[in-house]
Amino acid sequence: MIVYVITVDAKRALVGAGARILFYPALLYNVCRNKMQAEFRWWDEIDQV
Repeated sequence: MIVYVITVDAKRALVGAGARILFYPALLYNVCRNKMQAEFRWWDEIDQV
């Protein structure tokens, strides 16, 4: 039972660290893209087919 708790805690810590690592680059990308192209709507690209 103790091994299971340690494994779950380790997995949760790894997922949390990965989420923190990926959050800031994604935020920076979205802020920069919004400054360069303020009127971006992804669904317009689908309709132009």
